[in-house]
Amino acid sequence: MRDVVVLIIILLFLIIAFRDSIGGMIAYWWFAIFRPQDWVYMDLTSFRFPMIATLLFFIPSMLRGKYPTLKDSIAVLMVIFYLLMLLSNTVNGCSDIYQVIEPILYMFLLLFAVFLSVSVIENKQHLIYLIAIVGLSLGFYAGKAGISAIIGGGYSSYGSSNMGGIFSGSNAFAMGSGILLFFLIFIYQQCSNSNSKKLFPKYLVIHPKLFSIAMLLIVIGTIFNIITLSSRGSAIATLLALVLLFMLNGKWFKKALLMVPLLAIAFTVVPLPEGYEQRIKSAFADEENLDASAASRPHFWQVATTMTKSYPIGVGPGCFREYYDLFDHSNGQYKRARDVHSSHFQVLAELGYLGIITWVLLFSFTYLRLFKLRGLVKANEKYIDNPIFYTQLCNAIICSITVYLIGGSLYSLAFNDLIWLNFGITIILTKLIKGEISSIPTSVQKPSKV
Repeated sequence: MRDVVVLIIILLFLIIAFRDSIGGMIAYWWFAIFRPQDWVYMDLTSFRFPMIATLLFFIPSMLRGKYPTLKDSIAVLMVIFYLLMLLSNTVNGCSDIYQVIEPILYMFLLLFAVFLSVSVIENKQHLIYLIAIVGLSLGFYAGKAGISAIIGGGYSSYGSSNMGGIFSGSNAFAMGSGILLFFLIFIYQQCSNSNSKKLFPKYLVIHPKLFSIAMLLIVIGTIFNIITLSSRGSAIATLLALVLLFMLNGKWFKKALLMVPLLAIAFTVVPLPEGYEQRIKSAFADEENLDASAASRPHFWQVATTMTKSYPIGVGPGCFREYYDLFDHSNGQYKRARDVHSSHFQVLAELGYLGIITWVLLFSFTYLRLFKLRGLVKANEKYIDNPIFYTQLCNAIICSITVYLIGGSLYSLAFNDLIWLNFGITIILTKLIKGEISSIPTSVQKPSKV
């Protein structure tokens, strides 16, 4: 029965992809994040549905005159990052014996999709479709898993089989849940924004309260899913990002005080997974009391630093494991061909010094841009249509990137769809906000460089 339902949904999304470029974009990102082929028992690999969805997005969009746009400084940095991947791979590189994905081709298609999405999206409705399809593709699964854990009395999902692809494994699934949690919160916020209701499909507008309740359950379930996966880095990163969201939304201190009793009641009613408190505390233990997982990471990071000294332009994308044994001086204490366990040290080792500089600039430019956009919207909110939409989405992307920036310090996820999509959404926000600002009479417009 599940196979039949999933196949019907797959066909519906492919039909949507034929309609227009927005339909093609929605289908592409649904296949990229949700990976429906992993939800059926039969083998669908021979049908190559993800490839079909990709072609239905790329080719018709370009035939309609939509091409990837590179007019933004953030987009230029993204291209420079990719060129550095090509450079390190050409000069050094490795075999694909330890690679889960082929980074060069994977990142080319990903960046092409991100830049094409920037070109295709022309208004807030298109943008909220992108946010919703990406957020709910993972949020549905994460929320369902979290609600099931709550009903089940707070069991642990650590080490269990989760989604495939970029979310395979407890840490990656928790990290993805934390990053997209703020997409889900943004969608929930728009349920109470009267100016945003027109952006949703008609059948959702008819039942706004039911949709709002459903989104709230998914948000709560996603938060608890991160807890049940016992991923320390993702849990800490998500908590800090939630605090940041309170601060960005204004009157954060009063809101934080209101949340304290609610959280206290929640943790009393819903038990945490057994051993969860000890696992979180272990992340802050002194060196002698660190568990094997936490204690090994500084060693891997030191190996990455030493590796970069010998290979200043990087060993090549996805090649850290293959070079690891050459620079491991622990006599195999942490086994062979280990992962670097940090997105930032991954970029340092695999793309070298120029790579890590570009990486830092990408985050710096994006953060600065989002805060400038918030200021620009606030300065011209009387003349912008639905300014709350823009402000809340800027807040959501800031927090989403923060989860990645902090949590990514502990997991190797540099070639991950979500962080690059966040860079792309920042470019889209810039385009839409600047478009609305340009229509404001010069006499009342409050300029700001973006």
